[in-house]
Amino acid sequence: MAMLLVALLLLPACGTNEKYGIDLIPQGWNDSLQMTDTLTVSAYCSPDDTLRMDGVEFGILGHLEDPIFGTTSAHLYTNLSVASPVQSYGPEPEIDSIVLFLKFADYYGNNTKLRSLMRFEVFEVLSDMPEPPAGGYNAYNTSFPIDAQPLGVLETAPLFPIEGTEGALLKIRLNPNLGTRFLQADSLNSSNIRSILKGLKVQATLLSPGSGNGALMRFQLSSTVSGIRIYYHTANQDGQVVRTTTSGSTSLHVNAVSYNRTAAQPDLIQKIQNPQFDYSQAPNLYIQPLQGIRIALNIPGLDSLKNTGPKIVNRAELIIPVAEEAPEFGRPSSLILYMLNDKGQFQLLPDVLFADQYNLSLSTFFGGFYDAEKKEYRFRITRHIHEILNGSNPNKTIWLDYSLTNKSSSLPRVVLRGPKDPQNKLRIELSLTSIQD
Repeated sequence: MAMLLVALLLLPACGTNEKYGIDLIPQGWNDSLQMTDTLTVSAYCSPDDTLRMDGVEFGILGHLEDPIFGTTSAHLYTNLSVASPVQSYGPEPEIDSIVLFLKFADYYGNNTKLRSLMRFEVFEVLSDMPEPPAGGYNAYNTSFPIDAQPLGVLETAPLFPIEGTEGALLKIRLNPNLGTRFLQADSLNSSNIRSILKGLKVQATLLSPGSGNGALMRFQLSSTVSGIRIYYHTANQDGQVVRTTTSGSTSLHVNAVSYNRTAAQPDLIQKIQNPQFDYSQAPNLYIQPLQGIRIALNIPGLDSLKNTGPKIVNRAELIIPVAEEAPEFGRPSSLILYMLNDKGQFQLLPDVLFADQYNLSLSTFFGGFYDAEKKEYRFRITRHIHEILNGSNPNKTIWLDYSLTNKSSSLPRVVLRGPKDPQNKLRIELSLTSIQD
């Protein structure tokens, strides 16, 4: 009986030209399907003074002279934790040497230009590094008093060869008097390490700017390899070593970055100084990590489109072509879009929240990753546009930037084509359907 029922259900589909389901789509809806890549978008460059520079995993050092962005200088502050407590240094301990180790992560700049001669200096911080203020440390409030006399100096053209199991390291020999201070404390633990040494400032200066444009370097402060090692001997035993580390829950890391844009691209300087700059004269946009430059995007065309009645947004993509290909400077592997709420707090787009809710891959659903073949970044912002057109959310400024988790220690910058580029402009490709009553 069941087989007969199945056969009866299949009969109407055999030997007939009838079409089923066409009445599910109201007549005229196909005529309401709209495709556009001319939706008005405006964009401008803005310096970023909101980024927290404390609590970072990577410390930034270096001096980079960029023909487009000007000069970037970076130094780091850190205090130390105890790798292994020391109950006693032994009888009559005497210092042999004391060395700062920083585990190398990567650099930014052409490999040959990285060979520019640089001076690395280590200074002692003279007072406790207080916990960050409510808004965190940034370029405008990051300054701790230091002893003007450096604890250690190293002049080198850095190459960072990999050595042993600890990887590539920067090693700077420090004043042995600091090691003696540790030994005079008789023991070393979390309670007394700050009384021996409040913290360190490490900086790098380019000594031969004529031979290259320098480099910015990242060091893993969260690694237990990074820290000070005290080598000593006692009355009855040689070859003793005590290790401290920049890693640990009580360690504070702060990057401090400064910019000198005197030699930067003239239109870049004008754009960050004047939000009303006429981008039709120079359409490029700029993104710089750390406390550099981000891009504000506004879509005024949505307001007029909203007034034409309710819509279903089938697909909306923001396409951002790259304007410059400079192998020695590279580009960020990904960018992010976000908004700011009334309190100035970061707010993710609904497309990101949707992907997170349903465990969808951001790279395939939302996008933002660099496409080397097309030389562009592409974002899917369908839900964001849909909510604006249907009144769920206001049409607010969108910020194009580094991801918030990476910006405080990322290095590459990028030059992008703006919405007024005559050849390959920043644009929104939009497919929507007007809902007819």
